[in-house]
Amino acid sequence: MKKIFTIILIFTSYFALAQQSINNLPIEKVPQEVVQVLNEYFTILQSENLEICAEKFTKIAGGSLLNADGVGLRSNVKPYALKSDFENAKNYKQPIEISMVNLTKSSTQGIGKSSISGELYKISIVPISETNSRKAFTTIILPDEFSNDKSAKIVNIGTL
Repeated sequence: MKKIFTIILIFTSYFALAQQSINNLPIEKVPQEVVQVLNEYFTILQSENLEICAEKFTKIAGGSLLNADGVGLRSNVKPYALKSDFENAKNYKQPIEISMVNLTKSSTQGIGKSSISGELYKISIVPISETNSRKAFTTIILPDEFSNDKSAKIVNIGTL
């Protein structure tokens, strides 16, 4: 039974990794608007304190990072994910260096007025030192024609 389980696990892992690499996008093909929002996020992370950081971040956040009304950050974003990125941004190269981009052609993030749909860019950031930092991803959505807000938004943080 363990042997069958192991074979199934290896088989599904192989296809999951293969699918991920199929969706990888050459870095030079990432839309400029996505890169600009990523750079803006890292500038915001350099704010003098977490309160100012959260206030500025709200303008570029989207999807499930926002309340259902789409106006403010969800209550668990600032004390956990944003705080983690705020404290650890110093471990990543400035200006930002992108090491990998994974593109999902169609995705919807959030609920209610915070809902946004479009192309999802999962971006891996290069740390200053491979030994002191873990692989970090920031996810940005480029809205489609059905979304109310047409500007790129960050929809997943907290891995810096």
